[in-house]
Amino acid sequence: MKAQKSSIGVWKTLIVAVAVLAVVGVAGVVQAAPLPNQITAHNQDLTSGVIMLDSVTAAQDGWVAVYMNPNFTEIVGYAPVKAGTNKDVKVTIDTAKVGDAPTLWARLHVDNDVVGLFEWGYHGKPYNDTPVVQNGQFVVTGFATAADISTAPSAAPAAPVAPVVSKPAAVVTTKAVVSTKPTATTSPITIKNQDITSGVIVANSVTAPQDGWVVVYKDPNNLTGGQIVGYAPVHMGANSNVKITLDTAKVGDAPTLWAVLQADSGVPGLFEWGWKGQPYNDQPIVENGHNVIAAFGTAADQ
Repeated sequence: MKAQKSSIGVWKTLIVAVAVLAVVGVAGVVQAAPLPNQITAHNQDLTSGVIMLDSVTAAQDGWVAVYMNPNFTEIVGYAPVKAGTNKDVKVTIDTAKVGDAPTLWARLHVDNDVVGLFEWGYHGKPYNDTPVVQNGQFVVTGFATAADISTAPSAAPAAPVAPVVSKPAAVVTTKAVVSTKPTATTSPITIKNQDITSGVIVANSVTAPQDGWVVVYKDPNNLTGGQIVGYAPVHMGANSNVKITLDTAKVGDAPTLWAVLQADSGVPGLFEWGWKGQPYNDQPIVENGHNVIAAFGTAADQ
């Protein structure tokens, strides 16, 4: 009888142990860290009109859009991606538009508005499917348009924390290549070269289609929180002599800064674009496929 009770006790112990393991296992699955956002791509021949990205890892359903330049002003193709890891993602490319461009850039976007419809200025669509921002940078990678190029172009080094805007093995979250001048069209922002030693600059005029912000960046190709050195609110219509307080320590000896017009899309009156931990809700205003942007020198005698 004692043996039987002992046996029953052993079985009870085993059952409890298995139950505990099962619970721990389930908890482990639930608490697993979300997949990072990442794109990897190899150099490839475009003559077929279709490219293949090795993998696209996305935290949510969205799109991978292919651009002609790291300023992200000309889309030449896109494809949908699902949350998780997407292997061998095929993207149809407008080769006539690409021409002889030696490099293209793939960037990750979310599917924000109409599900299954790519909305980022392509073929007249609105700008609803915003780029994914990770660690303060876009998720982007460059690749060459000829398969026999041995090394794929790499994006500019990532910001201290970095988005990719962003990078990795073949792709990473890293900063886009920096150019000396922005490729924006004529801007409704008028601002002159000026001495910034006082820590305050003045934009002569800012004309906005809606209430928003004029935001000053160090890098026109990396419009993320880590590159912001100042901002000020603007109202719909014409705003004259807009004063903007700058973080001069962050500016350092940069000879040029860029003022960008952004919408007040999130909480009214609260600037939300990665600044001091805020979310990326107040996106740049886009007109004719370009950001509204103006460059100015940081010395009055330039």
